[in-house]
Amino acid sequence: MPAFIEYNVEFTATGLVLVLHTVVTHDIGITPNDYIMLSNLLFSANAYVTATWITEYKTAITDAPTNTWMRAPGSTEMIAYTETIMEHMAWALQMDPVQVRLANIALVNPIRLILSDFLVSCEYYRRLDEVRQFNVDNRWRKRGIAITLMQYPHANLGIYEALVSIYHGDGSVALNIAGIEMGQGLYTKTIQVAAFVLGIPIEKVKIAPPNNVVGANSMVTAGSFTSDTIGYAVKNCCENLNLRLAPIRIQNPTGTWEEIIQAAYLANIELIANYQFTMGEILPYIIYGTACAEIEIDVLTGDFQLRRVDIVEDTGESISPRIDVGQVEGAFIMGMGYWLHEKLVYNRMNGELLTNRAWNYKPPGAKDIPVDFRVTLLQKSSNPLGVLRSKVCSEPAVTMAIVVVSALRMALVSARKDAGAEDIFITLNSSTTKEDILKLAGTEDNQFVF
Repeated sequence: MPAFIEYNVEFTATGLVLVLHTVVTHDIGITPNDYIMLSNLLFSANAYVTATWITEYKTAITDAPTNTWMRAPGSTEMIAYTETIMEHMAWALQMDPVQVRLANIALVNPIRLILSDFLVSCEYYRRLDEVRQFNVDNRWRKRGIAITLMQYPHANLGIYEALVSIYHGDGSVALNIAGIEMGQGLYTKTIQVAAFVLGIPIEKVKIAPPNNVVGANSMVTAGSFTSDTIGYAVKNCCENLNLRLAPIRIQNPTGTWEEIIQAAYLANIELIANYQFTMGEILPYIIYGTACAEIEIDVLTGDFQLRRVDIVEDTGESISPRIDVGQVEGAFIMGMGYWLHEKLVYNRMNGELLTNRAWNYKPPGAKDIPVDFRVTLLQKSSNPLGVLRSKVCSEPAVTMAIVVVSALRMALVSARKDAGAEDIFITLNSSTTKEDILKLAGTEDNQFVF
């Protein structure tokens, strides 16, 4: 949801925030729609100590069409604002932005260790030196590199239903769940949970098409909730079925799964179980992450290429690592589109959307994916609050895409210096497209000479 954020910050010579006053104003369009303030409150601190931070939240009714949530609402804007403030202070102090961030993170915060390891694994300081040298050597192509942090509080909302049925003929298992598969891997993870708890091959487990009879009154599939909530409900269904099957297993300890199920059926043991997940059964927890992006821009055209992106995200003990890596990659690219590609331009006289087709609205394509894309799931991390000690992963990674903006700013600073443009902290809005990059580079017409 579009937001205009103003801030005044006082800080020490080491980058420690003394006082921060922020006003966040969301453009809700012509009428109020989805409520955004709670999400703002949850994410306004990010990874930093905020005892002296004061934030006001407002909404503005404008002539634009009504705005609504898309993905990572509120969290994207608020994490971006905290990271921008850290970059702004670093620019003012001529300090390494990483050191400014560290000055504002509590000593006991686990993200300090994550960041320390990440700086080594992504080779940040070596590459920073290379980027600086490249910018010295090149006038019309510039590079930038940056690091940003994410501390994402996750809480599950609503109720979710699940029903697990075992068929006596072949021992197959069918799952009816109140969740929709949208490419996020929900069905795969849910099947894995059921197979693990029941102790059977995943080939035995199938997902039935969702319906509003089994899933009546359930919450929406959104916010990465269902990885937790549906997984929890299915896990409880399977555990209840295991309790019912326990006497049969005691009588036949060497029996196959199919033999156990057939015996249970003949003993009139119910082979169907349902469970309703309710709020509070999984307590809120924190997801940590950090990202590093290196970008190269063409000063003459505004074109850009992400040369390399490194991401570490805390997924606990991942249920399905390949799915989680793919989700992090996809979410990051979606966030990159928000910041660098997909600009919405309205006619403010009548609310007409002017960027309404592929000719002028450019979502990321295959060639916009970073040339070198490295996603790592945080190792030796466990979540006792989650399903099988896992954490959700999809939505949080959207918020780390702000790192591309910070990297772009570094490249533009070098371009503007060579062009003799004013040295300012460059404000980069969503979306900063190629046209904007070309203008912000500061090149004058009389500089196009041989």
